[in-house]
Amino acid sequence: MHDPLPDWLREAVEPALADLQLPTPIDLRVAWDAREQMLSVIEPDRVTSYTPLLREPASELLVDLAGWLQEQVFPESEGAWGEARPACPGHAHMADPEVLDGAAWWICPVDGRRIGRIGTLAG
Repeated sequence: MHDPLPDWLREAVEPALADLQLPTPIDLRVAWDAREQMLSVIEPDRVTSYTPLLREPASELLVDLAGWLQEQVFPESEGAWGEARPACPGHAHMADPEVLDGAAWWICPVDGRRIGRIGTLAG
């Protein structure tokens, strides 16, 4: 059974996916099971599930979810396999999600440079 995404989760899913769907979107959809408290990312050939362990602060949830999507969904997907998502400008590696000053950011894991707030890379 799929339930509507609760607002607290939608506010993390949408910005994280917006950035991770660059440079080319992959075919996926998200589903929420309220009874199990589980988010599923559904692709044509597989389903990957995530259980949010926290809801507040929102920046922590956003970073946790973005990191999970980055590590568990996109590298294993047919459309994004081997791509750094999101790309770290000037480097071959991907940017890391991190909370800085209470906000969720993508940063360079080498020099700590702020690349952009999560959800802003798509423009």
